[in-house]
Amino acid sequence: MINYQNIAKKCGVSGPTIKEYFQILESTLIGRFIPVFRKQIKRRLVSASRFVFFDMGVVNLLTRRGTIHIGSALFGKAFEHFITLEIITKTEYITKNIILKFPSEL
Repeated sequence: MINYQNIAKKCGVSGPTIKEYFQILESTLIGRFIPVFRKQIKRRLVSASRFVFFDMGVVNLLTRRGTIHIGSALFGKAFEHFITLEIITKTEYITKNIILKFPSEL
C-alpha cells in the first residue's frame, strides 16, 4: 500500500508531487498499479492498489535487500514479486482483455 504523504514527508516534497512521480513511473513502463480484487462491489474495503516495478533488480536495490536466503521473509517477498511479473507478462502476451487484481487481504 502506497502512502503518498509518508513518502512526501521523507523526501521533502508535497503529496500530489509524489503521486505525479508514480504516474510518470507508470507512463514510462517502469512500474504499474494493480488494483485490489473485491468480491462484493457494494461493500467498500479500506485497501489500495499495489505498485509493482518491472524489474526485480530495481526492487532489490531500492529496498536494499542484499543477499536473499531461501526460506527467509525476504525470499518470500522476492518470490511473490517474481510470480507477479510472470503473470503480468503471460497475460499481456495472451491478450489485453485480462485485468489483474490482488486479493485485498495481502
